[in-house]
Amino acid sequence: MRPGPRVGVAAVCLVLLFLAPDLVNPGLLFVIGLTMIQAVFALSWNLLFRYAGLASFGHAMFYGIGAYCTAAIIFHHLPIPFLAAVLLSTILGGVAAFVVGVIVLPRTTGIQLAVLTLALSQLALLFVSYSTFLGRDDGLSGLTRPRLDFGAFIVDLTTPARYYTFVLVVCAAALPVATDASKRRVVVWPEWRSVSEGQGVNVRAFELLVALGVNVEDAFERQHHDDFKPRPIRLR
Repeated sequence: MRPGPRVGVAAVCLVLLFLAPDLVNPGLLFVIGLTMIQAVFALSWNLLFRYAGLASFGHAMFYGIGAYCTAAIIFHHLPIPFLAAVLLSTILGGVAAFVVGVIVLPRTTGIQLAVLTLALSQLALLFVSYSTFLGRDDGLSGLTRPRLDFGAFIVDLTTPARYYTFVLVVCAAALPVATDASKRRVVVWPEWRSVSEGQGVNVRAFELLVALGVNVEDAFERQHHDDFKPRPIRLR
């Protein structure tokens, strides 16, 4: 599809999404909002795998770190504003990804990287299941949506429809980031490493940067749900 029709389709979809609170019931609105959040999460993994060639099975671990950070702040009524909690969640998820990337990426790739990141994610799950502060296996429930006080005006996100609109705006703002990254076509799969390096690409730095992923959407999903519980991976 050429850029013109693609932009038109995207614009129509965006308008329909903005009108969704008036067109669908609250249950379906919840599903739409959750789908948008998961789409942003999928875009972050797409950057990691498609453009950096890093197959990580533990990507959700960094997602969960930010999610639990926001959920714990709200659940325990810590004196941290909602937007500051989102920023802190993003930083913690990014720092965790950076540390894992610095240690793991120089030493392993391919299927070994996938298995190792899966093992790390299961260790994180085990840590949560033993943490009373994080709700153990029962998770954190009864989370409330915030009212953002900007002094001159207040943005009330306590209703599902208003919070949905807020999530929609944030997710829509994240799309140009992924689009811009895809246009650069920086691909560092093993067979393309020498080509990328020959073009002046710092492959190791690019892998580490992409490994940070996108850690903003997790905080919004914790608010989209009323509770947050650890979800183990079951291999059959």
